Amino acid sequence: MTTVTIISICLAVVLAFFLGRCMYIGKRRANRVVKQKDEIKKLNHRLDKIADSSKYDRYYEIEEDELGNAYNVNMKVYIRVSTYVGEHIDTVCYCLIKSFPFEDDKEFALNEATELLDKLNER
Repeated sequence: MTTVTIISICLAVVLAFFLGRCMYIGKRRANRVVKQKDEIKKLNHRLDKIADSSKYDRYYEIEEDELGNAYNVNMKVYIRVSTYVGEHIDTVCYCLIKSFPFEDDKEFALNEATELLDKLNER
């Protein structure tokens, strides 16, 4: 074997390796893009349902966030889907309405959150 034959075989092996690697990376990237598009489609569907949440069950609640030292007023939207079997809950979407930090006065923050919750429940 001559030196040229050995070099050409080595180059062919290296090029085959890089071609295979590029194809693998491209396929993986394409799969990731498809998954992201599906996730975006699902999130857009949920956002549309939240925007049209007057048709759905809305519940407001106060949640204590100990790590953030705050009371959070959240809205839960239960999105129901009708099927041939009946109606079931498809998703539960949480939306933060407002956060009340309580670094110094915990009782004051709770009272403010309760007032907001009462105003939201009046609607």
